[in-house]
Amino acid sequence: MKKLSFLLIGLLAIVSVEAQRKSSVILAVVGTNNVQASIDGTTYSLVSNTSTGGRAMATISDLSTGPHTITLTRGAVYNNNRTDDVSTTFNLRNRYDMHINLNADGSIELIETLRVRNAGGTQVRMSNAEFNKLWTNVRAQRLGEPRTLAVQAAFTNRTKYFTSAQIAQLLQLVTTEGSRLQLAKQSYAYVIDPVNFGRVESLFTSQSSRDELESYVTTYNNTDSDATVYTAPMYTAMTDASFNNLYQSIRNRWPSSLQYTSLAEAFNNSANYFTTAQVMQLLQLQTSETNRLALAKMSYRAVVDNNNFSQVYNLLSSQSSKNELAAYVAAYVPGTVITNTNIHVAMSDVEFNAMMQDVRSKFLPLQKYSTLTGIFDNSNYYFTSSQAKQLIGLVSSESNRLQLAKSAYGNVVDRTNFRTVYDLLASQSSRDELDVYVAAYRE
Repeated sequence: MKKLSFLLIGLLAIVSVEAQRKSSVILAVVGTNNVQASIDGTTYSLVSNTSTGGRAMATISDLSTGPHTITLTRGAVYNNNRTDDVSTTFNLRNRYDMHINLNADGSIELIETLRVRNAGGTQVRMSNAEFNKLWTNVRAQRLGEPRTLAVQAAFTNRTKYFTSAQIAQLLQLVTTEGSRLQLAKQSYAYVIDPVNFGRVESLFTSQSSRDELESYVTTYNNTDSDATVYTAPMYTAMTDASFNNLYQSIRNRWPSSLQYTSLAEAFNNSANYFTTAQVMQLLQLQTSETNRLALAKMSYRAVVDNNNFSQVYNLLSSQSSKNELAAYVAAYVPGTVITNTNIHVAMSDVEFNAMMQDVRSKFLPLQKYSTLTGIFDNSNYYFTSSQAKQLIGLVSSESNRLQLAKSAYGNVVDRTNFRTVYDLLASQSSRDELDVYVAAYRE
């Protein structure tokens, strides 16, 4: 009988733990007019009252972990947006809650938050020796995203707890106020002396940051059996005004190879962060599938709403490109920056054809040669070997072709094919001279 009692107690404990680990889906819809929600074909009711702040809400806790499909429908026009169904897929993971927001503009936002058990006041602070080792490891990271991610990893380790002083020391290693603020919020779930957390608030130079942190701490509920760790995006997307300025600046650049270079620089700038919607707008400035794919990979580092990034796949027409981007995302290591940006991208067919017509329109051979010299001297123009060959072929003089071939070589993106240009040279001596130039060429 005693063995049976122990067995029943053990089973109850397991059930209790599993209940605490159960993941939930929290739906929130801006505007309450006739909203319907369906997950995997099952309809759920959304409730609105004064406590929901004008949103229709529902919490669903009976879903299994794994992929699900949700469809949200408005029964009437809201904020001048249509009533079409809006669908997306999401992956529910064990011990993570999925917050799904239907925004006023009709877009769906997915935010995943980690659930942890409250230790009931039994937390043990990290020892000085262990903390000093952690601090040294974080400090060894270069400034910017790698160091921020290292601190974030420390604050999401559910076995580690810190004093306010230890948290303050770690946050001082992060120089960006916005990142420091998000980390401070995240750390509060793991502080063992919240009464001293004011020393963390004193790290912020702006009053707005101090007020925001104080508001978070004041409203934080640390008595729940399942406290939710703060998991707001670690970085804030560029404001609409800043983004519009960037977009217009890049849009006005010509040719598209210069646009590509500017986009690569924007995505690799550690100070820039974007929403998926902003990334999609920028990528659509490029028509080349190859360019879009390369830039999409670069942009992933800077996206603040990674759960929505699958929408970028729709900008790629071929399944192979979509698969390649999906593989990159699946294997992505936080902090990775693509340093080989492959910025030497050949101009589009449209640009090239316009350039060919312009050179052809020059009446005198000297005018054509002078125009082509200016083209190949322009560091913003890049060509395939085939394009370079067509341009050089517009002049008939062997000596002019040889000089243009030399000038073009630095602007060719597929130099392994450059020998096709040699076909334009009739004499072996000219070919040999070009061969010597190519062999000795240095960037």
